This record gives sequence, structure tokens and C-alpha cells, in this order.
Amino acid sequence: MEQKVSIVVPVYNVEKYLKRCVNSLIGQSYSNLEILLVDDGSKDSSLSICKEYELKDSRIRVFHKENEGLGLTRNYGIERATGEYITFVDSDDYLTSDAITAMLDRAIATNADVVIATHYYKNEVQGVAIPERLYSGNEIKKALMVHMMGNNGNKLDALSYTAWGKLYKKELFTKNNLVFPSERKLIWEDLAFSVEAYPLCEKVYVLHKPVYYYCFNEGSLTHTYKPNKLELVMELYHYMGTKIQELGLPKEAQ
Repeated sequence: MEQKVSIVVPVYNVEKYLKRCVNSLIGQSYSNLEILLVDDGSKDSSLSICKEYELKDSRIRVFHKENEGLGLTRNYGIERATGEYITFVDSDDYLTSDAITAMLDRAIATNADVVIATHYYKNEVQGVAIPERLYSGNEIKKALMVHMMGNNGNKLDALSYTAWGKLYKKELFTKNNLVFPSERKLIWEDLAFSVEAYPLCEKVYVLHKPVYYYCFNEGSLTHTYKPNKLELVMELYHYMGTKIQELGLPKEAQ
């Protein structure tokens, strides 16, 4: 029985990029998908573009809700996802055509809770310094999570902590009531999410294959000006310091 993969796409004022994103999802070499396009109160034509696609492809489900930001919009999608696996794509980014096939293949072969793939940025592969293999038990904290805190000194050895570019077992969310925080409370909500998610994993596979095109969009949710940004950054820093101690991560993490 083929596993179903849910792709959750938060949509907010991305009329310029949305078609490129959705076309990359419906063009996946793996076809047992459901694509959840969650419109977060867009003011442009994003919602009507979503609805056009819903009529064309039965795997697409469109939702519309009031504006709450990226983290809570992903949660809305997770609650409605019915696949055994789940992945997140930001609506101004897109996937390689074999992205789902490549990640799912590793997930099933190794029974990993999460598969972490690499990505393209400005058409260059963003590689990772840590070896491709299955990480389990204590290695997840010691080897993987430390690298998610950033580069070590002058080495480029960080591991991407973003929610995207990864494939998760859906039960990781349902069994643990795992949710994304709101980036309005914890800026860089993906980092805050990662320190909650990875300690719950028994096995994580690191895949040295770029499956995701990350596109820098000036107007995106991440890059718009926030007058209280410094306060938010300080708050995240304190939150992370506490979490690092609670989890007993090695010193380099701090």
C-alpha cells in the first residue's frame, strides 16, 4: 500500500510566485499526495489562484482563514492533513520534481521519523558538513541538534533547522501534540519548533540531496520589517538558552 504524503503550503500574498510553487507539487514523480493550500487572509489574488488549481487537480484542498502568520497556518494544515507523512513548502519556494520520491524512499527504508534533505539557494546547493546516514537515539541531540544552532566558530557546518526541506512522520505531530509557535511570539519559529520536535525523534535520516528551491522574497513573512524585532530576537535567545539547558545539549549549542 503506497503511503500518502500531505504537503502543507501556507499562502499569503504570493500571487507572483504561487503558480511556480503549486506546479512543482502537482508535477511530483510521486503521485499519492494531498496538497493543502492554506490561505492566511491574503489581500491579493492568491486565494482565487488556489481555487483554480483545486478545480484542476483532485489532490488539492484549499482552505481560507483569517491572518495569523506562518506558524499557526502550518498548524491549521497539520490538523487537516490525512497522509502518513507530512512536508511543508512555503508558497514562494518550490520543489524539485523528485523531492517527495527521494525523501519518502529514505523514510520508508530506514523508518526515520524525519528525513532532512538539502536545498538550493540562488541555484547553488547548500550542502551539509555532517555525513549522510541514519542518526538515532542520543546522536540526534549530540550530532544533529547542535548543528541546528548555527555554524561552529569559523566552520560552515550548520544543519538547516527550517521546517521545509524535510519529511516528517505525521504521527510525530499527532502523538506528541507537536505544534509550531507563532512567529509573532517567537521569531524564527522554525528554530523554536526544531528544539521541540527533534528530541521526540528516535531516528532521523540526513539526505545529501537538494530537493527544495529556497527563494529569497523581500516581501515574505520572514523578511518584512518588524519594529519590535530586537525584543523578539532577545526573547528567542532566552527561550533557546533555557531549552538547550533543559535538553542537556553539549556546550557548543549555546
